Amino acid sequence: MTININDLIDQKWTFYQLNEVFSNIIDLNIKERKAKEKNIVSVLEIFNQYKVAPTIKSLRIFNKPAEDWIREANLIAVENNFQAVGKIKHVRELIEELKNKNQNNKSLLNLISNDKLQQQIEQVKNTKL
Repeated sequence: MTININDLIDQKWTFYQLNEVFSNIIDLNIKERKAKEKNIVSVLEIFNQYKVAPTIKSLRIFNKPAEDWIREANLIAVENNFQAVGKIKHVRELIEELKNKNQNNKSLLNLISNDKLQQQIEQVKNTKL
């Protein structure tokens, strides 16, 4: 748990925000506290693994019943890390993205700037396999 907390602090979570999370388990009966303690650990692991930012939405999870926390944390993680709707990109968009992410690769940039890459892609698309 210490590793998860340290990682969350590295991901810009503040002690105030973490304290807000842990304050949700104070002054409850033992049965409720144990359920919340178990779920808090799981939620913090999810937040750490998927680099969930400390937003109002992520902190509101703890205002809900403890049995919903893990499901809610997973929903936020999916929303933050994966597009809800896939997008089909055209060749030109993919090439631009490739160019932007590989600015240090001179060979690739040369291939892109001479339109050779697009020509090769079009050849592959037109070839009957």
